[in-house]
Amino acid sequence: MVSVRCVQRWHPLGYDVLNRVVSVTGASVNEQYGYDPVNRRMWRPLPAGAFEITFHGIAGERLGTWKLLSGQLTNLSTNLYFAGKLIRQKQINANGGVEDAAVVTDRMARGRVRRGLRAYAWV
Repeated sequence: MVSVRCVQRWHPLGYDVLNRVVSVTGASVNEQYGYDPVNRRMWRPLPAGAFEITFHGIAGERLGTWKLLSGQLTNLSTNLYFAGKLIRQKQINANGGVEDAAVVTDRMARGRVRRGLRAYAWV
């Protein structure tokens, strides 16, 4: 069992036979994770019995994240790719508002997320 420090506490990590983190347990956290056959994290439980499900494209890019609650899917974020590069990003914030952003790269292939007239460094 391995432990990881998270918010001033150590939490043990549980691994499966393929050495992927499948659980994090502790007094303040109880997370579980599910993976697809090519080792991409696909789901994790959220509070109130909901699940966060992530869909990936054939090349491995993250296409979107949805919340599954009582058999209903709610979109949390979507990404749009062109020629293997992320060009558009849409996220739904906690208030239900939509944040739409363009992702542009410079000649050094550094990505920037543009929201409105301001540019933020892409990490």
